[in-house]
Amino acid sequence: MLKGSPDVYLSGPIRKYIEDKGGRFHLRWGCRQILYDRSPDGEILVTGLATSKATDKKVVKADAYVVACDVPGIKRLLPSQWRESKVAGSRTIKAVAASFWLR
Repeated sequence: MLKGSPDVYLSGPIRKYIEDKGGRFHLRWGCRQILYDRSPDGEILVTGLATSKATDKKVVKADAYVVACDVPGIKRLLPSQWRESKVAGSRTIKAVAASFWLR
């Protein structure tokens, strides 16, 4: 149990840490698609996130990505080709929310 506001005691410090390291947050932008390529040895390489807000669209490119979604959202977002890979595995996610760190 937090002793006060989550923004002060949980998400705020996490956000400050990430921003202090040069990270950026794209709040209120819906992630519509994970853009990726495969290396010659079959490794999945994320090349960007296609996002939108109202009629605006942009592709976010970074060294690493953090995507937080509810389970239905992550099922829509993950490419079907990943379902059998070691990224998603073949187990059912039994959680209320799932977070993926994509490199």
